[in-house]
Amino acid sequence: MVLFLRRNKFAKSVFQKYWIIYPIVISAFVSSLTFHEGFGKFIGGHQKFSKAAVNFFDNCTFTETNNESERYCSESIIQNWTDNGSLSPFLTLSIFTIVFYFLIALASTVPIPSGIFGPSFIVGGALGRLVGEIVAVVWKDREFAVYPGVYAVVGAAAFCGGVTHTVSVAVIVFELTGQLMYILPVMIAVLIANAVSSYLQPSIYDSIIQIKHLPYLPDIPHSSSNF
Repeated sequence: MVLFLRRNKFAKSVFQKYWIIYPIVISAFVSSLTFHEGFGKFIGGHQKFSKAAVNFFDNCTFTETNNESERYCSESIIQNWTDNGSLSPFLTLSIFTIVFYFLIALASTVPIPSGIFGPSFIVGGALGRLVGEIVAVVWKDREFAVYPGVYAVVGAAAFCGGVTHTVSVAVIVFELTGQLMYILPVMIAVLIANAVSSYLQPSIYDSIIQIKHLPYLPDIPHSSSNF
């Protein structure tokens, strides 16, 4: 998106001269797309985007129908992610992940300091929650209970670590949850995501530096030691 804005003559002439137009257009597009009475009902639009992580990390199961079970979610969570029972939580979580994956990339180009860590954390949590809900259905009525919230925590840390190329996300997640038992799966997921993303492309911060042609310290070349 940044390369398009820089290379397209029309976009370059309009948005550089009247830069305030671009944030207004993006804000109107995102607001209309996430409106809860429209398409927003497919992405849990009845709740703010920043509050979605609370639902993802909850140790309940969206598909649990027994209201006496300890894994039964509150009515507000069920209504938000199923649109009062008319939609499948697998559908809403899938659409949420895909839509906000692209919306984050689009919104990050707006010249307003809003950060990339938090949105990436929430999208990763949605993807992890989706995987956790699938595993919970497959392993239903087994000896060991499956908690999709744990999958959401691991997914959030891995996705955010892959975007930023940092392993400190694992420590941040540990401090947020206060659960020492999560540190091992979170650390493994963050290291794997970091390794894969580093092999494919630079981090989001290095990409911005390269696009803007800003000066930066080069990578230290590998050298052998005589000792």
